[in-house]
Amino acid sequence: MQSFPPAAIPERNLSLPLHPAPQEGRTTVMLNTALHLLRRIMPAAIALLATAAAAQPSFTKTAAQAGQVVLLGDSNIWLSGDGCDRPQGWPAWFVKELRPEGARSFARSGATWTGTPATACNPEEYTEVLGDDNVIFNQVVRLRMAVDSGVQPVPETIVIGAGTNDAWFRKRRPRVFAQTVTAAFSTPDATAARKPSEALTLAAAVRFNCEMLREAFPTARIVLLTPLQSAAVPETDIRRAAGIIEGCAERLGAYCIRMDGTDGLDCSRERMQKVYTTDGTHTSTAGAQRIGHYVARQVREILLREARDTAGGHNPDDTNEEIE
Repeated sequence: MQSFPPAAIPERNLSLPLHPAPQEGRTTVMLNTALHLLRRIMPAAIALLATAAAAQPSFTKTAAQAGQVVLLGDSNIWLSGDGCDRPQGWPAWFVKELRPEGARSFARSGATWTGTPATACNPEEYTEVLGDDNVIFNQVVRLRMAVDSGVQPVPETIVIGAGTNDAWFRKRRPRVFAQTVTAAFSTPDATAARKPSEALTLAAAVRFNCEMLREAFPTARIVLLTPLQSAAVPETDIRRAAGIIEGCAERLGAYCIRMDGTDGLDCSRERMQKVYTTDGTHTSTAGAQRIGHYVARQVREILLREARDTAGGHNPDDTNEEIE
C-alpha cells in the first residue's frame, strides 16, 4: 500500500457541515476521513503484524540451513567429485539447490554395500571398479578418519546412495539377497559382532555400516537412497534391493528416499534413447540435474518435518518418517 507524507494530506476540520454538501463535497470529506484514520492506525497495524510474524517458527530458515552434509555411495555420486562440484554427478545439483553449510563426497565408482570373505579395512585404497575392499565400510572408515583429523567437520546429514552394483554383479556378491531384513536384525548388536568380511548380505551390510555411523556420529541424520533404475540391471533386482534398504531404514530409524521409481531414471526410456544417462546407468548432466533437484527437495522436506516436530514438542527420533 502506498503511504503519503504528512504534507500531502492537509489538516482540516472533519466535522460534518451544517448544511448538506453536494455529492462531490461529501466524497471528498469521506476520502479525507479515511486517509486520516489510516494514518493513525497504520503504525499500530504494522507493529502487530511484526509481532505475530516473530512468534511463528522459522521453518524456511531451518530448511535452508542443512549444516554439514557428507555423501557415501557408488559411481553416480562419485561422478560429482569429492567437492560435489562436477555437473555430471547429481550431488553438484543437490548442493546447489539445498545450499548446505558444507558438502563432501567420500563415494567411489564401483562401490557396494556388501563385502566378500576377503574384505578388509583398507581406507587407503583407491579404485574405480568393483573390488573386495571397494565397499561402503571403507568409506565410513575414511569419513571417521577425516573427522578425527580435523579435515572434515562433524556431519549433520549423511546421505548414502548405493546398491546398484550389489544387484548388478551378483556373481561377485552371491549372497546379496540371501538374508531377510528380519533375520539381519535378529541379533542385538551387529556392530560389535561383525567384521566387514562377514557382512555379505545386503541387509547385514546396511545394518552394519549404519550402526557404525550412529556410533561415531550419534546426532547425525542418516538418509538412505535406494538404487536408481539401470538399463543393465533387471528391474526386479533393483526393486528387491530397494525393498531391503527401505526395510533396514525402518529398523534403524533412518530416513529412506525411494529412487527406483521414475522420479529417478526410467530405464525403459533410456534403453530407447539416452537422455538422462550416458550408458543406461550413469547420469548425464541433464540426468544429474533432475536427480539432484529431486533429492534436494526430499531432504528439504525431511528438515521441515523435523522443524515442525521440534516446534510441536515431538522428537523426530521417536518415529521413522519416509518420503514416498
